[in-house]
Amino acid sequence: KMSMIEFLTWHYKQDVGTVERAPQGSNQEALARAQAEVDLVSKQLAVVSTKLEATRAAEAELEAAIADLKKQEEEYANKIATLEAQANDPRASTVKKSRSANELAQLKAEDPLPLR
Repeated sequence: KMSMIEFLTWHYKQDVGTVERAPQGSNQEALARAQAEVDLVSKQLAVVSTKLEATRAAEAELEAAIADLKKQEEEYANKIATLEAQANDPRASTVKKSRSANELAQLKAEDPLPLR
């Protein structure tokens, strides 16, 4: 086994003290480039984080809208079921049956979309 200093001493034909005190070089340019890249990535990360927050907010708004739409659809279906049950109830009076059948026909005839 051989240490790095021994190898460098042998390879460059220098004594141990000279190899040991030799300048190691300056990496200022490489450090500056790396720092510039880190700064750029940090800025891009901030932009992506902002977009991610906006996307999450939009998803939450969309989920709320979907939940509201499903609620309206359930209310519509329940109203139809209730009116059909009243219109077909043999114990109900003729007036109640007729009124329920009329309301049911009106409900089915109107546009069930929430955008009115």
